[in-house]
Amino acid sequence: MLFESLTPSVTKLALHQSKRCQRIPTLSILVGQALTTQDVWSYWLAQEKRQASVCIYASRLSLFAPWLQEIIQKDSLSSLILERLAQVTHQPAKQLKSWLSNTSEYQSNLFWQGLSLNPVEIRWLRWLFAQTTGEQAFNRGQLASPDWLKTEDFSEAAYGVTVVKTLLDEAKMVLPGMLIKLPESSGKAESISAIMSLFQLVETIPTIPVGLCLTEIQADLCLPELPESRVKTLVRTGLIEVKTPGSKALRQWLCDRAITDPSQQRTILSLAERYGATADFLDTLIALTQPAGPDIDQTLYRSQAERFLFHCLEGRPQTVGQFQVNQTLDIQFGNRPMEVDFLAETTKIVIEIDGYYHFQSPDCYRRDRRKDVELQHRGFLVLRFLADDVVDWLDDILSTIDRALAQRSVSLANSPEA
Repeated sequence: MLFESLTPSVTKLALHQSKRCQRIPTLSILVGQALTTQDVWSYWLAQEKRQASVCIYASRLSLFAPWLQEIIQKDSLSSLILERLAQVTHQPAKQLKSWLSNTSEYQSNLFWQGLSLNPVEIRWLRWLFAQTTGEQAFNRGQLASPDWLKTEDFSEAAYGVTVVKTLLDEAKMVLPGMLIKLPESSGKAESISAIMSLFQLVETIPTIPVGLCLTEIQADLCLPELPESRVKTLVRTGLIEVKTPGSKALRQWLCDRAITDPSQQRTILSLAERYGATADFLDTLIALTQPAGPDIDQTLYRSQAERFLFHCLEGRPQTVGQFQVNQTLDIQFGNRPMEVDFLAETTKIVIEIDGYYHFQSPDCYRRDRRKDVELQHRGFLVLRFLADDVVDWLDDILSTIDRALAQRSVSLANSPEA
């Protein structure tokens, strides 16, 4: 952590977790700047040795998808499911694994339907097993993606999360934390609906660490409007105001690091005020706004530009969790797999940050154009921005990305394969 003023917030999160260990429903509500609140939550989870999922609240049922993705990535989850099936069928787990991997779709359906378990538990166990083992016969069904949760009953989904929790508990595995952000466009009614859904979630499964990040504007809009109830009591006890230093303290911090140019200070302070004064974000800003001299590592400068843009994307509700950095695609380009700077896998958007080396020769230019054509041929939308522009033209860049995400989401929703 960069500033001691954030330590009380981490301490409060630890107190909240002690309540969860006692099965007391607890919702941590962090109010402050976007990057700062997320940084506090991530720092605390790292201390707890927990994974983290970030969800943008769209509906009650969409809460579970990112959390489930974290679960599915666990290498041992398929083994846990097989152990559960072995308990029910009284057959060795190894034998079950071999049979399920080689049986027909018809026989597989009979097996799952014949289990003496709650139908919802069967549904979840089978879906999770398909995701972790690549059971192709079942992947053709409606449970091939967490999207199916959006059309299911909330109580069934919550029961399913309990099934997952039981699997992890029996193996003494730590539950991932769940962090929820509200879209910037959320009104009073949508915000209150989100809080009510989270209340229902922590009431049903009180041991899962659940956090809600709100800006001060969002908090002022919805929290005072909650009726006096158990929900409002939950909000009061879970509220954490994440304080960050003011401009005077930040300016002194910059001066201590020999950042005294007024123009550079103004740029850094303005962006820190919008997104948050986290250590990594400020260090990246310093590197990006430092006048380039003969000793500047230009390769590092490009990396800093990518890091800065990624921080900004993660600090905005409409883009958080959408992009991954420095991804390799299953596309041969030259003599190796193609690499891209940013990838939004769901909407098939690629962002490339062009540093000075992109313009060193005509060959570099031609290579970029060939790369763009290859990506477009595979259905990707390619956005290119100059590394030198990520600070000075940040708003335009983010606006372009927002429009691309919105347009691609609509196009994909209307496509025949949707």
